[in-house]
Amino acid sequence: MKIYIPRKSVSESEYIVRHVFERSFEDLSFTIEVTDFDHISIIHDNKVLTLNASFFCSVNDMWCMEGTLPDSCNYIDLSSISASYYKLPVIFGELKVKISKDRIDCDFDIFGTIFFFLTRYEEAVSTVGLDGHGRYSASESIAYKLGFLERPIADEYIGLLTSFMLKLWPTLTLKKVQNQTFVTCDVDWPFDPNSQSFKATLRSSFGDIVKRKNVFLAINRWIHLISNKLNVPYSDRARSKVSWIMDVNEEVGNKVAFYFITECTDKKYDSAFDFDSSKIRKLLNEIHSRGHEIGLHPGYNCFTRPDLFKKSANTLKRVLEEEGIYQPVLGGRMHYLRWDAKTTPKLWDDNGFDYDSTLSFADKSGFRCGTCHPFPMYDLLNRKPLKVIQRPLINMESTIIAPRYEGLGYSKLTLERFNYFKNIVKDNNGEYVLLWHNTHFENELDESIYSNIID
Repeated sequence: MKIYIPRKSVSESEYIVRHVFERSFEDLSFTIEVTDFDHISIIHDNKVLTLNASFFCSVNDMWCMEGTLPDSCNYIDLSSISASYYKLPVIFGELKVKISKDRIDCDFDIFGTIFFFLTRYEEAVSTVGLDGHGRYSASESIAYKLGFLERPIADEYIGLLTSFMLKLWPTLTLKKVQNQTFVTCDVDWPFDPNSQSFKATLRSSFGDIVKRKNVFLAINRWIHLISNKLNVPYSDRARSKVSWIMDVNEEVGNKVAFYFITECTDKKYDSAFDFDSSKIRKLLNEIHSRGHEIGLHPGYNCFTRPDLFKKSANTLKRVLEEEGIYQPVLGGRMHYLRWDAKTTPKLWDDNGFDYDSTLSFADKSGFRCGTCHPFPMYDLLNRKPLKVIQRPLINMESTIIAPRYEGLGYSKLTLERFNYFKNIVKDNNGEYVLLWHNTHFENELDESIYSNIID
């Protein structure tokens, strides 16, 4: 099979073609050649599939510049091909597909759209609407504004492409991929944060009484503070919940990835526990001995700072090595989901990590990258593929529960909301990535919802 791509945006075209083909087909041999055409052609056995390439052609000389983002979309009904493609949104190209026995011509841009969402190209162009933590808001995203944030649009486009190809070449073999659940925990506070200072305890206990209506929890915080200051053993809820998370996931056969802040980069937003301490090392050894994963949670200011990221990564690697903890895969997630589309992917790649799992919006649930499948990231600044894999985050507990975001609290809709996305991932044979903090088990409802989701 031969794939002909335009001379414009060659690196980007080749990257996305290789990813889509390698993800979708078993043992598909193909070559990629550059031509002067303004479209992508796939040719095999005297049959031809041509695809619009307007995105790659238009952005080549205006890379990541204003004016390269779409501001509207139209919908095409391709339900004659598959019921899954009723009202498919089109943001690049024309609403036209011509199908014959030996040829299919698609006038909207499949590969360009997939690239656009996977790489978060729009975030490299626009910084409008960043929140107080410098994060790109879901409400500012093109997918949200055009009404399809809750659809894995890149996966839908890949599915359509494979349908076209199977129609022309029915002997092609699709890869068999089974959906799975990947449970993660950002261990912002491995131990009770309120046991560290009078100010923190006062603030949290006030919230317990006023917001959570839980006097017992407030009293417990003061007991923990006093016990810690007097060096008296006490039940540490944050620490005990790490073990509890392992307990309940082991019951259903899940392995959990725990991500740790190893260096404090911001006194307000990062925990300052000593990652070299015997308490931390004991916790790491328990996690490892039980067959779970340890990863990095780079501090608040790491997402654009190569020096801070490297220091955090080196601390994690050193402590793991000193403890004799060896893992076949090393990954993590950015603290506060802070992300710079031009800078952050390369930090993970430069420091030798296998994957990152940051990419979800904090304020609204949805498919930030348009996919629920892992994929290799792309360096938008230097315009080249990276080795590090993105495992898109699908649900974070606070996004759905917290009043500052979707604000569903513990209503009937809460579990339905989690399951809504879990079912979409299942339908797409993807990876359901869940983030639930060990410090977000404040009542039995948290535990009940969590136990239902992980099963």
